[in-house]
Amino acid sequence: MNDIVLVTKVTLKATANYVTQATLKCKLAAIGASKRISAGVQLDELTAGDISSIQYDTSNNFTENMFKTNANGTEQGQTLAVIPLFDHAHAFAGYNGTPIVGTYKDAEFNPKEFTVTIHFKENSVEESKLALNKLNFFITCNATQGKRMEIHQINGKATDLFDTSAIGGVVASPNTPFRAKGNFCWVMIIPGEFSFPLEGNNLRQSFENFELWIANPDYDWYNHPFPDKVKQ
Repeated sequence: MNDIVLVTKVTLKATANYVTQATLKCKLAAIGASKRISAGVQLDELTAGDISSIQYDTSNNFTENMFKTNANGTEQGQTLAVIPLFDHAHAFAGYNGTPIVGTYKDAEFNPKEFTVTIHFKENSVEESKLALNKLNFFITCNATQGKRMEIHQINGKATDLFDTSAIGGVVASPNTPFRAKGNFCWVMIIPGEFSFPLEGNNLRQSFENFELWIANPDYDWYNHPFPDKVKQ
């Protein structure tokens, strides 16, 4: 759970119950992967036609040409609105190659901060359509334009470009491509800033009584780390 650690604060601007603008203030806090990682967010209740434009306050989000976009900045070939975030995490953060950075105890890493502003068409998007559970963040590994492997939350909805032939044998079922055997997952949304596991420590080793969460989903396991196992 440290291949990508992305801290995101979402702010909505609304007029008469319609959202006119959504601001994603993001911080790329760690890259614990030696593959090229890309990231995006699918808005599960909106289409590209609901969006007028997308603005980025950084200029090097896209160095690989992976996301082919429409005039308004959304990804082409998608039924739902897909907002690209970056297509090469390491290059975006200023690194050559794909070194593991930010997940070792004493290694320095300067988090990459950036803001994505989404402007919506007038009177088209109700606030309920941008609730947290409608923001479908995902990553890809070594992807190119076109069909690709995607990694979403355990019950997440794949985009139209998800390559079903890339589903591996570690999934619980072909019908649940983001749920691993043993009911494990690859992506989580954690409230607040996450003290993520240091390199070489798995999630269960890094948090006190993590197993309680499986039986009690209200248990805030993420607030009970073992200090020597997580990045402080």
